[in-house]
Amino acid sequence: TQIETQVFNVVALKSTIANKNLLSSLLYLCLPFAVIQLQKSKRIIKVLQIVLIVFTLIVLWVLQSKATLIAVLVLITGAMGYFLKSVRGRKRKYGVLAGSILLIGLFGFVSTNYQQQFRYLTNANSVHLRLKLWDNSWQMYKENPLGVGAGNWKLSFPKYGLDKFEHERFVQGRTHFQRPHNDFLSVLCETGPIGLCLFQGFFLIVVYQGFKLLSVNNEYQFRHWCLFLGIVGYMIIMFIDFPFERIEHQMILFSIFALITVRFEKEFLSKQFASPKLVLLMGILLSIFSVIISMYRIVGEQNTHDIIQYHTKGKWGKLTKSVQNTMGKFYEMDPMATPLPWYEGVAHFSSGNFKKALESFEHAYEIHPNHIHVLNNLGSTLEKNGKRKEAIEHYRKALQISPFFEESRLNLSALYFNNQEYDLAFQIIDSCSVTSQNAKYPPFLNAILAKFAEAHNDQIPSEVLAQGNLIEHYKRRKADGKSFLGLD
Repeated sequence: TQIETQVFNVVALKSTIANKNLLSSLLYLCLPFAVIQLQKSKRIIKVLQIVLIVFTLIVLWVLQSKATLIAVLVLITGAMGYFLKSVRGRKRKYGVLAGSILLIGLFGFVSTNYQQQFRYLTNANSVHLRLKLWDNSWQMYKENPLGVGAGNWKLSFPKYGLDKFEHERFVQGRTHFQRPHNDFLSVLCETGPIGLCLFQGFFLIVVYQGFKLLSVNNEYQFRHWCLFLGIVGYMIIMFIDFPFERIEHQMILFSIFALITVRFEKEFLSKQFASPKLVLLMGILLSIFSVIISMYRIVGEQNTHDIIQYHTKGKWGKLTKSVQNTMGKFYEMDPMATPLPWYEGVAHFSSGNFKKALESFEHAYEIHPNHIHVLNNLGSTLEKNGKRKEAIEHYRKALQISPFFEESRLNLSALYFNNQEYDLAFQIIDSCSVTSQNAKYPPFLNAILAKFAEAHNDQIPSEVLAQGNLIEHYKRRKADGKSFLGLD
């Protein structure tokens, strides 16, 4: 029913996290703490904790993030193993086991009977997408073995091709990839093997400490077990998703790190180590620097919201002023990796100031040289400023990144048409889909076909030329897998 679709439709869910995978991983990080409370709490608190855990599992199940569900399975299996080992009495053990089997069976039964609502659990599209992201990322690493620089993955990624991503929103540049859905691979691409080793080192040290604590048989053993499993599950999530990008995840993660490290120090180190004053001073200075940058970025994101609204409504004067007030060393791109000068360039271009538009688009190109919309608009502005050869180069570069990017393909075909190179114009526009929804496509195709047919009228049926229905003839021939030219 309509109500059932709305309840179980993942896309319809809303949260301040703004991404179902990130919401899932954040909830997962909170689960170890909820499970730990089951051991020492009073009965009423235990009941509340069980209700909280069950509802959290239901939310995770509805969100259908496969990476998090795998991590949850690891955590729950480990916790259940500990309970079955430590709980006294067969009845209690059987009760715990039966309750777990009943809960898993209920989830499986509902998922099977509402396959449409839970299609993300079995849909392999996300797996194929990740494999393509990882393939491009690996190419990036091989070309830059020392890394492309922290935060530069999203700037370098388009260079390795968008043509393998079938969905229109990627090919046409409506959606821009920000991460490879693998935090370890992201760190490798940006900082190289040294950065990856340091990054993994933090986790390996804590995993080692947690594993050692499991051998200590005291009142904290169950806590150690839950925290250890929480870290292991989180590393599984990091291998498939991107929780490293959010500060709230890191705050909870570092809390787990601290709990494990403090207990390890008390159990295994005879001498407690105090942090040197120099280390504390450096930490304070870095924190202050981080706060200052964060303030700049918060203001930048607030202004970016206004910039996008001005761009949508065509308020060019307010847009350019807002970009000038926002641009700085710590904030040059919007959250989707589009340079702010691009918005300014669009405003100048739309106002007919092509000289200033060229300056803005060139600045945007310096910030993000692989952004296909930056390349496309820079090409158009170069053409308006009489630099046709350079315009062709930028259109060509955009098509190297995304061969089926219609804006650049249509603009390039129009440029060749205006240059009276009709064969080249036809060759470029011929690669566009005949079902294109781009408003430029029908008039551009009609004009190019007319000139192309004029130059090759001996290879086109006379009745088609007489009736002037070139577009219908072209689409019919293309649907049959035939060339536009030919009398058969």
